[in-house]
Amino acid sequence: MGKPTVWLTHRLSKIFRWYAKDILQANGLSSMDEYFFLVSITKLGSPSKTEVYADTITEMNTGTQMMKRMIEAGLIEEFADNQDKRVHRVKLTTKGKRIKESFFQQSVPDLKLKSGNLSQIEKKELIRLLAYLEKFHTNIYFNDSELSFEEMIEKHLL
Repeated sequence: MGKPTVWLTHRLSKIFRWYAKDILQANGLSSMDEYFFLVSITKLGSPSKTEVYADTITEMNTGTQMMKRMIEAGLIEEFADNQDKRVHRVKLTTKGKRIKESFFQQSVPDLKLKSGNLSQIEKKELIRLLAYLEKFHTNIYFNDSELSFEEMIEKHLL
């Protein structure tokens, strides 16, 4: 692991975002993060804004700016929680649902390209490894973010 892994992960992230750029623009989205807001809201039902930020691992300031833009664009609707009027919940508008689905449908060739010429077995193994890493790091992010980096290493690495 080490520098080559970090470099490769960073480069792939940048390249994958580059592939999606035209599809994002064609659907009125500014970034993959905005698309994943739509996915998160769909998955969570009628979440609070804070729940969307946590689910998508988005900083509060960045999330607030994106949410505001998407509400103004008519993709997301904001409403007060029934029990606690201080909590602002969100849901997709009809336009937001249409954009999310359109982006996904247009992304199918993009997703095929991203997996390169990996065999089905290699694709399954890659998904398995990525799912493991996502679960491992999500646990640390949500449960041990108050620990120092050294404490995280001591607690989570064998």
